[in-house]
Amino acid sequence: MIITSIKATNVLKYASLDLPELPEQGLIAISGLNESGKSTVGETICFALFGRTFSIVEDELEKIIHWGMPECSVTLGFRVADIDYVLWRLLDTEGNHSARLSLAKDPEQAIARGANAVANALYTILGYEFEEFIESFYLAQREISTPHPHSQAIKVMAGIAPLEDVSAEFKAEIKSQSDELQRIQVDIESTRQDISALNIQEGKLEDLEQQQADVQQTHASHTGWLRNLRQSLETYSNHVPLIHQAINSRRAAVILGILSMLIAAVTGSIWGLMTYASEMPLSIRLHEMFQQYFPGWHAAHIDRVGIGAAVFAAIWLFAWLRSNSVKKRIAHLQAEAAALAGSLDSLPARLTEAHADDADDYPLNQRPSQAEYTAARTGIADISTPVEKAREYTLREITWLEQQLEDTDTRLAALAIAIAHERALLDQSSRLTAIAESAGEKHAALLHQIDCERKAVELLVSASLRLANHFNREIRALAGTALPRFTESRYEYLQIDEALNVRVFSNEKKDFMSLDEVSSGTQRQIMLALRLALSQELSARTGKGRQFVFLDEPFAFFDAVRTRSSLNALTGLDEQLSQIWVVAQSFTEEQQNAFAMVIDCNRNQENVSAGDMNAPVSLQQAAAL
Repeated sequence: MIITSIKATNVLKYASLDLPELPEQGLIAISGLNESGKSTVGETICFALFGRTFSIVEDELEKIIHWGMPECSVTLGFRVADIDYVLWRLLDTEGNHSARLSLAKDPEQAIARGANAVANALYTILGYEFEEFIESFYLAQREISTPHPHSQAIKVMAGIAPLEDVSAEFKAEIKSQSDELQRIQVDIESTRQDISALNIQEGKLEDLEQQQADVQQTHASHTGWLRNLRQSLETYSNHVPLIHQAINSRRAAVILGILSMLIAAVTGSIWGLMTYASEMPLSIRLHEMFQQYFPGWHAAHIDRVGIGAAVFAAIWLFAWLRSNSVKKRIAHLQAEAAALAGSLDSLPARLTEAHADDADDYPLNQRPSQAEYTAARTGIADISTPVEKAREYTLREITWLEQQLEDTDTRLAALAIAIAHERALLDQSSRLTAIAESAGEKHAALLHQIDCERKAVELLVSASLRLANHFNREIRALAGTALPRFTESRYEYLQIDEALNVRVFSNEKKDFMSLDEVSSGTQRQIMLALRLALSQELSARTGKGRQFVFLDEPFAFFDAVRTRSSLNALTGLDEQLSQIWVVAQSFTEEQQNAFAMVIDCNRNQENVSAGDMNAPVSLQQAAAL
């Protein structure tokens, strides 16, 4: 970057500063007594570029405005890589800060507007910011000292800053992830404790489900037994009266059959005798008997006796058939009624009194005893037990079964609750286990990521160290080139360690010396060489072409010899550092001849204009540079 023009209004000491045509190559001298405004030129350039100066902190920028004025402005022309730019900046006492950057060929068409936008655009164009600028190209009026090795500017110049930024991001990420790891570990332990607190018993759910299945089977059995008992009792109650009716009906049929059979046999015998043995005395007596007891009887009525015999024979046959039919019905009814005994047989075994104390499920006071069962079962099986007694006994069994069903219902309800509770615990345990596993996977992933990031930090540190060493070698080489010219070859080599501590090789002593061993003037020459080396390195790193350097009072406390040698060293030091501004209280006539321009400042002058020949500014072009 080369400064081509400066036009400022109400900046610091000057109400007006107008330098329209500045030499792009060579030395530009600014001379004048203390408080004559020499440093104002450099601070004006600094303010134009970065909106701030070295000597004024950012929260006191209104001090830049000239005394008693409401605002200040500056227009800076500069060239970067053969492209001319115009930068305008304004600041008022209310704290309003405006800026605009444009190309010189089209100043009305802004590249960027606003302080932040202009700052971003300038960084892209220049390749450096305020911190790097004041550590290299701009030497403010201060003691020349060794640059701080850990300053951001030095890190930027060395190319370490981006690596350290990335490393810092990794470290911050590692710190955040380490905290996250601790939180995850706490969550995992808490989750494990929650799982342990659930007190999950392996196989308990299966045991409960098996118990439920067994009780359900028992419930189904009791329900079946109860249904069968009720149906069998109803059948027994309905069939026993029918059986008795059928027995009476069969008894009547048997009696009728016997009587019919006897009558049929007697009348048949009489008919046979009277029909086929009418001459026999018995037949004659029968004939006489019939005439005696049945008036009007005669031989023609014998056929009626035969018909009667046939009728009674038919009645006997009917009675016999009826008796057999009723017998079958009785057997069928008895078989169906006897099913009650089978239903009683199917019930669970009854406990004897000897085992009554060992079983709460079958209390003797709620169920008929084995003896009662045996007695009742025998009478029911042969249908000899009356309905009421059978009903009384069976209802006791039914009552016991109903109580068993209530008990199984209660147990099923309790088991359902226990199973639901156990399943809820298992579901909760499953969810907690999934959470713990997920947290474990995240924990492992974070550990892997932290390990990778730590390795990345190690690589970045190693790369930064290599860059730092390379930077030190470059600075040492560049400073070593300028140092003999500054010291008239009395000192030629520098040693610069990682902390930028400097040792210088003395040709007289043939050994390296610390700066404490040389004079203060020599120390300043060495530091000036180091500062210019930093400028050369930053210029080379940015790759933006030729660069200006502003040196404010670099020769303070130099004697005439050191000033002369330093000026000679600056001339033609580096093609890239082609425009060098040098500020001093005064220059000899011989020294002035080495400058491409000389600006003389006066304490009482607030307006400086290169076009005003009466103003205390003289422009002298060196004949040959």
